[in-house]
Amino acid sequence: YHRNTTISNNEAAWIGDTAFAAWGHSGTCFNENCSWTTPYKVGPDGRGGEQPRYTRIIGNLVREVGIWQKQSSMWFQALTPQTYL
Repeated sequence: YHRNTTISNNEAAWIGDTAFAAWGHSGTCFNENCSWTTPYKVGPDGRGGEQPRYTRIIGNLVREVGIWQKQSSMWFQALTPQTYL
């Protein structure tokens, strides 16, 4: 994961997929005292901080995305809090 990253003033054309992406992990706990867990990091608990935070996406020109992939975009994020677009 990263902190305080800036992606700025880029041009992306004819990517064929998503241009920029960020994703993180949550914890294995399903409740506050972690008495109910999962073996994978897919629970709702993000207290471990394994997520990109304070990402800034500023002044980018992205065009002709998704030429090969239909559900693509300029920016994708999952489990990525506090992003500034």
